[in-house]
Amino acid sequence: MKILLALDESPHAKEAARWVARCGWPAGSSVLIVCSVRSDLYVTGELYVPASSELDLVIAEDVKRAEALVAAAAPALKERGLLVETRVTRGDPRFSIVDEAKAWGAELIVVGSHGRTGLAKLFLGSVASHVTTHAPCSVLVVKLPAV
Repeated sequence: MKILLALDESPHAKEAARWVARCGWPAGSSVLIVCSVRSDLYVTGELYVPASSELDLVIAEDVKRAEALVAAAAPALKERGLLVETRVTRGDPRFSIVDEAKAWGAELIVVGSHGRTGLAKLFLGSVASHVTTHAPCSVLVVKLPAV
């Protein structure tokens, strides 16, 4: 089975990674851990528009954090006997996840859900909602356990 695990820095994504690690997958299953870095939208508190070189530095730092994130998730999955690949993409996560799933031939996508509703969902968007609607395969949306 080919499982694409989409991560970000949220606790919801960490729960999705734990969920994948806990499941019993068929022998030979592989996981592609993907983290997407947005390179098209940066909000600053400054009154001026930063130079492109400054934005390049911000994006480079985001890429480093994303690389560390996917690398940190890999050992727990490897311990479960899964073959693991990691990838950091650039762009809107909603589209990057679907595009990676298509290109890699994923049979399942696992994403965490923030559970936003109403205006928060409208303005912040919903990666999980977009992925479930446009994915080429089944999608598992993992939520944090109720406290």
